Amino acid sequence: MSYVFTIDLRELNDQQLVVLRELGCEVHVPSHRLDDEQYVRLQWLLKYRERLELDRPRTFSEKLQWLKLRYRDGRMPGLVDKLAVREFVAGRVGAEHLNTLYASANEPRELDRASLPDELMLKCTHGSGWNVAIMDRSPASWAAAVERVERWLTINYYDLRREWVYRTIPPRVVVERLLHAPGPGLVDYKLFCFNGRARVIQVDLDRHGAHRRNLYDERWRRIPCELRYPGGYDVPRPATLPSMLALAEALALGFPFVRVDLYEIDGHVLFGELTFFPGNGFEAFAPASHDRELGDMLELPTGGGASVG
Repeated sequence: MSYVFTIDLRELNDQQLVVLRELGCEVHVPSHRLDDEQYVRLQWLLKYRERLELDRPRTFSEKLQWLKLRYRDGRMPGLVDKLAVREFVAGRVGAEHLNTLYASANEPRELDRASLPDELMLKCTHGSGWNVAIMDRSPASWAAAVERVERWLTINYYDLRREWVYRTIPPRVVVERLLHAPGPGLVDYKLFCFNGRARVIQVDLDRHGAHRRNLYDERWRRIPCELRYPGGYDVPRPATLPSMLALAEALALGFPFVRVDLYEIDGHVLFGELTFFPGNGFEAFAPASHDRELGDMLELPTGGGASVG
């Protein structure tokens, strides 16, 4: 038997919610017909089978959705732009914390492969995760990477996840040094900064294999929580932790929340990127109580949102 009914995504009532929970649902809605709030509410409903609380958000995930929908700072698009952010980082913490930039272009075919090193990283400026590592000079590797980048350049990342900060970023490609680290490999240090203070550090391990993720507080005490991925082996406290904390907080100053991604290479801290809505605000905590604990750390701007120049 099929059921067809209309749902007001802004004011989902309890009766509709009961029906959805009991029956489950298949929802077929062309996303372009929904505004950003309707789209986010629908995604929340499908994932959690409950209303998204925006008037009194309490959890970290709810507050990320609030920030995504109701907070606007005109600086933010330039800070998630993988090329434009370099000027901001250099001005706040110094260019010595930037990875080496070999080249940038509107299209990868504009790049002169002969002038570039054997190993490199291609990144699109206007999205997240659109990176290709090249480890040799073979024409096949270069051609495959160019094909992938060209495909990404045709996509507006905003259309995929409705994160407004990506909507107007010009699509370009940058070429950076490919980072290496001894031992178990390159470790990502992702510092969650709440109103300018680094409180939680996410450490991702073996991202291209059995992905593991640990959480630590700012004193490097393990937080007994999983965030999307299971926990891995304990990571020694990095000697550069004080530098990481200071650098992240300098970059986070003036924002309600931002995640600052860093690397440590031979005792030197390098900037990775800034992320305002980690996991689009939909990554699950286990136990779920930690979602509320991180939510308590995040003080939202007062006055019903912001629009900063």
